[in-house]
Parts: sequence; structure tokens; C-alpha cells
Amino acid sequence: VASENPSYLFTMLGEGPLRKELESLNISNLVVKGRVPNVKDYLSEADVFIMPSRTEGMPMAIIEAMLMGLPIVCSDIPIFRELSKIEDIALFTFSTEVPGDFSTKINLALTFKHNSNRDIALKYFSSEVMMNGYVRVINDW
Repeated sequence: VASENPSYLFTMLGEGPLRKELESLNISNLVVKGRVPNVKDYLSEADVFIMPSRTEGMPMAIIEAMLMGLPIVCSDIPIFRELSKIEDIALFTFSTEVPGDFSTKINLALTFKHNSNRDIALKYFSSEVMMNGYVRVINDW
């Protein structure tokens, strides 16, 4: 996808089984960093957070990106569809089955004017809110 969108710089953080393959592609607008200790520095420079994934639990990386006020582009999988139902969230899911959908969603995220992601993350996903939710579940159990 990076090679199809040469006007964007893609920076990949984290480890995974495809890291070596991505590095070997030598795509000029794709920088593969791997695991880094300063994720916040990269998020502060980003315009969009992208999370392509086939399966996820509750992804902390998305919450961290939301806290930085970034719009999110992610795979069309159950957890991300669930998150996309939150009112006013700037989260756009893409389908790998629809040609060009990924690029379309990146462009949509870049032009989205009403981004409340930081406020949404604080409202629903702060450590205090999450802890209180867990306590309620345990008490109800």
C-alpha cells in the first residue's frame, strides 16, 4: 500500500512475523523501525494512526493514538467495528476485499474535521474508567 501512495510517509513500529519481508521491499516511503522505546514521539509527528490487523483484543496502541488526538484507520474486524460505533469517533475501517478502500479511508481520516478521539479515549478508556468497569464486573459476578 505504501508504494501505491507515494505522497505519504509510512512508519511502521513494532515487531511481527512480516517485519523482515517489509524491510526487504525497499519501498522509499516506508520506514520500518521495529520496537521503539519512544512511541509517543512518533505519534506526536503522525497525521493518522493505521492499524492493519486480522485479530485483536482491546488494542492499547489505538487508545494511545487516540489520546494523542490522531484519527484511526484500521482493518474491518469485530473489535474495530465495535469501536467505530462510538459517537463522534474518528475511526475508519477498511476492507481488504474492496480495491482502493485503504487509500480512501486514509484520505477520509486526513480530511476529517471533527476529531474528538482524545476526549473519547479519556471518557471511555482512562485507567480510572477501566478499573471502575472491572470492579463493577467483579462485584456483579
